[in-house]
Amino acid sequence: MDLKQLKEEIQIGNLSLPFMIFKYDDIDFLPFQYVTEISIKTQRKLTYLDELISNDQKQELFFFPNNLKGVLEEIRVFKTDIFDVDCNIPEKDDYLIIICKEISKELETKYKENIISFPKLEEWQIKDFVYSIGEGIETSKLDYLLNISNNNIYRLYFEMSKLALFSNTEKKYVFDDCLDNGVYDDLCSYSVFNLTNAILKKDKKTILSIYKDITKFDCDPMGFPILMYQNLRKVIKVQLSKNPNPQNTGIPEKQFWAIKYSCGYYTKEQLLYMFELLTSIDKKLKTGNLPTSLILDYILLKILSI
Repeated sequence: MDLKQLKEEIQIGNLSLPFMIFKYDDIDFLPFQYVTEISIKTQRKLTYLDELISNDQKQELFFFPNNLKGVLEEIRVFKTDIFDVDCNIPEKDDYLIIICKEISKELETKYKENIISFPKLEEWQIKDFVYSIGEGIETSKLDYLLNISNNNIYRLYFEMSKLALFSNTEKKYVFDDCLDNGVYDDLCSYSVFNLTNAILKKDKKTILSIYKDITKFDCDPMGFPILMYQNLRKVIKVQLSKNPNPQNTGIPEKQFWAIKYSCGYYTKEQLLYMFELLTSIDKKLKTGNLPTSLILDYILLKILSI
């Protein structure tokens, strides 16, 4: 069976194979999503196995009424990196799903018809997923989320599932509120945070240290100026406002005091210069005056020179 046929059978709630082997290429995200959907459509509970037990072993271990249809109204799921342990093919109504990255040649031949292959999840598929759940939110903001999470589907699914609870008209406001309150900050890499904080505190030693070890910088090039812009905007709010506090700046109290600690390293003119610099990035990219690969170098050179 191929993946397209499996999806169609799940949608109509009529699976032809009670025993399936989900073989994935890179990550197990999609196989587990399919397992959950099968459970919903068949109204069977999921039972995750620590070890594989054949039907014969189950009948030896438990007593079941003679009129009970199948062994249990459940879906048994066994996850392993390499599937090389043989088992009995389940009875008609006894669902068993093996999730694995590799399968021995012997079992691959034996269970050829029961194997469903899950291809590598491409970036465009992850983007489509985020766009579909985030309908109503500006795509540039969703791109920001993709960038800072480094297209990590597990992180993105966790965050987007929260937004799925709201209508399309509400999502935009919920997303903006989460963005302003730093809800997505933990999606960024540790180095990105260190770098933005080091810049705002004029900590040249830390800036140079991170820059030298650029392999730690696991954020997309466009993710950095967007995050830098967000943090700088908050610093400007706190530093340039008259008698700022969490209430009149709209920044949560804990975050407000953390930002206030980053104030005073630049003059008003320098902060506004940095703000204009970051807002001009998009125009420079579109006009071809700044290659994406040079964004980090460009920003650091400009800021360190003031």
